Amino acid sequence: MNWFRRSPPAAPPTVPGQNLVSAQRYRPLSAEDQQADQDALERGDLPSRVRSRLEATRAGDRPWLSTLDISDWYFARGLRIEPVGQVAGSAYYHVATDGRGRELLDGNSDAINLIRGYYAARDLAVDRLIQEARLAAAHAIIDAKIHVSRRDRVIEASIMGTAIRWPEVARPSQAIPVSPLSGEEFFKLAGIGWLPVGLAFGYHWHVMPVGYRTRQISGAWWGANQELTSVAERFSRTREIAVQMLQRDAARMGATGVAGVHIDTHVEETEILYTGGFPGQYLVIDNTNYLYEDNGTVEVPAFNLEFFTTGAAIRRLGRGHLTANAIATYLDTI
Repeated sequence: MNWFRRSPPAAPPTVPGQNLVSAQRYRPLSAEDQQADQDALERGDLPSRVRSRLEATRAGDRPWLSTLDISDWYFARGLRIEPVGQVAGSAYYHVATDGRGRELLDGNSDAINLIRGYYAARDLAVDRLIQEARLAAAHAIIDAKIHVSRRDRVIEASIMGTAIRWPEVARPSQAIPVSPLSGEEFFKLAGIGWLPVGLAFGYHWHVMPVGYRTRQISGAWWGANQELTSVAERFSRTREIAVQMLQRDAARMGATGVAGVHIDTHVEETEILYTGGFPGQYLVIDNTNYLYEDNGTVEVPAFNLEFFTTGAAIRRLGRGHLTANAIATYLDTI
């Protein structure tokens, strides 16, 4: 058969969902829409597309989503919980530094701006999470997982969970408890009279200057087995401060305990730049003399000690299985 007289090729088979995928390709926002979303975030509001998605889910025009697995939903239904939808909050926070891009330290060698930055990023992310749940007419948020990380001087805080409600409970006015507990953990806790009331958070970063002996012991070439007692003592103190902040955070929420505590630690070698000295003058740290240079500065070896902890702030409301009335009474008081 002549090539130009061949029949046209058959149409390719239709792939299920092909039209849906094509219709949902990424389309960047216009400059006006981007500015409107930025303005909304700056005044503590949610972007317009987030509001549209939540309102459509609340109205039943879209299916609800959940972070809970099937086992968790089995237990959650035992508390007569209804799903509202998956909610999230995030924040990107820049930390102030000195002219060389270094962390600013206070008199105790704590990276005070970095510490404040972590708490500010956490607060922004949680506030936006709660705003989404409030817009969806939720009573609480469970299975809320928080992720906090840092790249250079930018802190990222993101949190995602499942918004829920009880049909028998009237919608609370403002406060919405946030719990990191799963559906099964929530069910078991309520079975013994306790209710999660918030996500507690503790963080501290300390910079510890050291002398040559401590640095030598930590070096790969040092042959003796021995503990870095000074570093261990300072790390213990850093942990204590972070735990105290976790307890204060839980107490602020009216909790009497913190369950499911998770910790993350980090130690790294670094240097501290001291300024304001006189040329020829010595700075004495850890029985080591460090000589100020002609420009009045001196670099001292140090360790960054970081401690991060989270947990479920909980409160006892009764001695047995919590009822919807007991939960409603509590929600009306916060």
